[in-house]
Amino acid sequence: MAKRFTLPFVFAALLCASADLASGLPEDIGVAGLQSVLEAIRTSLQLPALAADPASRLPQDIDVGVAGDGGLQSVLEAIRTGRQLPALAAVSVHNGQVVEMAATGVRAIGYEEQVQTDDLWLLNSVSKAITATLAAVLVDRGLLSWEATIGEILPDLVPSMRDEYVDVPLRELLYHTGGLPTKLFTEHFSWASLFTDSTPIIEQRRDYAAELLAEPPVGPRGEHNYSNAGYVVAGVMMEEVTRVSWEEFVRVEIFEALGMASCGFGAPDGSGRDQPWGHWGVPGHWTAIPPALADVVSNIPPAIGPAGSVHCSVADYAKFMVEHLANATGAKDGIVSADSFDELHSPPPGSPDYSMGWGVSSSTWAKGRVLEHDGTDWLWVTYVLLAPEIGLGLFVATNSYDFGGGLDHLIEALIRRHRAGLFLNADGA
Repeated sequence: MAKRFTLPFVFAALLCASADLASGLPEDIGVAGLQSVLEAIRTSLQLPALAADPASRLPQDIDVGVAGDGGLQSVLEAIRTGRQLPALAAVSVHNGQVVEMAATGVRAIGYEEQVQTDDLWLLNSVSKAITATLAAVLVDRGLLSWEATIGEILPDLVPSMRDEYVDVPLRELLYHTGGLPTKLFTEHFSWASLFTDSTPIIEQRRDYAAELLAEPPVGPRGEHNYSNAGYVVAGVMMEEVTRVSWEEFVRVEIFEALGMASCGFGAPDGSGRDQPWGHWGVPGHWTAIPPALADVVSNIPPAIGPAGSVHCSVADYAKFMVEHLANATGAKDGIVSADSFDELHSPPPGSPDYSMGWGVSSSTWAKGRVLEHDGTDWLWVTYVLLAPEIGLGLFVATNSYDFGGGLDHLIEALIRRHRAGLFLNADGA
């Protein structure tokens, strides 16, 4: 039997990988940064790869059923109790329609309130595809280009900027190939001040970007190094050409355009226990983090918004999945042009596994490409998977740090449910 890593083992590995624990909590690690660590662990322990066999790690005693059979709630509850998680939520879409949606568990350990399907979940780095889509809106309108450089758009920051960054274009920031720092902490900037600063968010973000651009590059241009800092700088470039905050532009051009009415920014306000709280700990030993402390315990202050501050209900995030799936094959225009959707979903030469806000792989069950991303601030975890060639989108969330456990099992279960689903053809695609 193949050995399995435990959450504490992975947690320790991630802590060792963190660049500077003394300066604050570990930063948000998205699909590329986290998966490079997990892949090293998986290889060393001879663990099976999820993409090769999506059913290989799901506990055998869970009957996954068939998509659309009304049993998703039971599947979520079996996985949640097995992993001792506070709550789980999931939604799946196929060919532009929601197939099923469910949520189970409690909003906060120690309280009785149950999660609901319209509750809000912090996306963290799953927000990056939203930021990249916003950039595409600006490119389509001629306000930005993919080749516009940091120095061209932010000339007033050039005097304090490292020379290596002046000619880095927008596309490289979104690809994580611009060489910007992987960590969000800087030697000369007060991290704590990002949570208490009362100046307008555009000014906060610009000042913070200036500090990030004074940091040494993590690697040469063209080399993939996952960088939250790059998305912050991309957000500042968008603010420069629009003269409105990233948050306001997202609200109008993404949320309102797609009818994502529940979506907003930062940890959900569950002060009345009417929304989930994030949880710190390990399975079976969770501590609920009250909303008043969530932003401080988390590492997503407002200035870092473009890298991962969006929250949404599962139903509203499904609308974003539907929009990308409908246009992932370049079939038609949507909120951005077909050409821009192609840019968003296509990795650059030499970096085949990451496009703009999406990890990119392929799978036989998906009949081709898989676009995916995860996100965490160590209190919440979310994961999205799109299989464009079969029109399938999956989104799962938990209000706890449970990487490599419950969400893996849930994604596997959802894939199996859809492979057996009534809408699929005889070859099981």
